[in-house]
Amino acid sequence: MEDISITQYKALCLLASGKSNKDVAEETGVTQRTIERWKKEPKFEKMMRDAAAKMFDCAIAELCSGAVEAAKELRQIIIDEDTPRRVRPFQEIKASAVLNIFWHPPKYLGAFA
Repeated sequence: MEDISITQYKALCLLASGKSNKDVAEETGVTQRTIERWKKEPKFEKMMRDAAAKMFDCAIAELCSGAVEAAKELRQIIIDEDTPRRVRPFQEIKASAVLNIFWHPPKYLGAFA
């Protein structure tokens, strides 16, 4: 925890998960002003940034994993002879889009590294 209190650590986790200062203050039993002051402290600010980046990385990994599963499922639909002909072109477009995003992620993803 790098020399922060249990309350600060809890606040850090809540803030990194996207909670508002008001919600974090209520859940930790401190004032919003205290949360704002903590957020200005360089050590706390860095820890919060690092925690948010880790959470973002986990979310991206989960999305990538889901994209692989989605691509497999779409591919199965495309090659399944029981899939109506009118559905196949649409499914091929969706599969292509999923694979394109997986292999060429948007440039903004690197901004959080």
